[in-house]
Order: sequence, then C-alpha cells, then structure tokens
Amino acid sequence: MARRNGKNIKQSQEKMESKTRYCSRMISKNMRNGKQWNNERLVIFTEYKDTIKYLTKIFEKSGFSKQILILTGRYEGKDRELIKQAFESHPDINPVRILPATDAISEGIDLQNVVKSYPLGFHGTQIDGTKKWKN
Repeated sequence: MARRNGKNIKQSQEKMESKTRYCSRMISKNMRNGKQWNNERLVIFTEYKDTIKYLTKIFEKSGFSKQILILTGRYEGKDRELIKQAFESHPDINPVRILPATDAISEGIDLQNVVKSYPLGFHGTQIDGTKKWKN
C-alpha cells in the first residue's frame, strides 16, 4: 500500500511540474515579445499558500522573478492597493505581470485590467470572462 501511495505522489508531482513548465512556456509565448514584456497579465488563483510558494519558486527559476507579486489574506489595506497598482501598471513603469493569489483577491480587489487566466489544474480557478491562451 505504501509503495502504491508513493507512486501516486510521484505521478502527481510529475503532472504538476509538467503543467507548471507548460504555464511557463505560455507566459513566455503570450506575455513577451522576445525579451520585452507586453501589457498582458496573469492571475493564478489557488486555495493554498504552499502552491503559491511552489509556483513562485518555479517561475523565478524561469527568469520571471521581477514579474511576480503574490497576494494572500495577510495583505490588507494599503499593501493590497500597492500590489494592485503594481500589477495594473504598464511594464515600463512596473514589471509585475504575474499574480499568484489565494481567494483573498476576491475580497474587495477589482482588477479591471486582467486579460488572461489559465486553469493549472492544481487548486487553480479560471476567471470567468477572460481569454484562454492558445497553444
């Protein structure tokens, strides 16, 4: 039984890593023109802070460290507004394009400029009414 559980965990980890690599490729393809970042944005919803930590680590390894800010329930008031302003700014003003977030983002933050989302399949939720990426 323990051997089967270990195999299932390994398969689950490999599937998650595959989806994360795919997401990194889609970020490069849809949010950059060569090395220049365009004005597209990505919000990744997740229920768990551990998933945010994992995604942030992977995206930083992919060279996206300047483009990431996270938003969780620990941020309030002025801090939440600063994150929103950074995320909505033109890339020449602020490089942030990727916002991994817990459900805290649904509590009083209006992100009118969000134009892309991608359901990663590991505790992620797609925003209704946004464009899906094309392969």
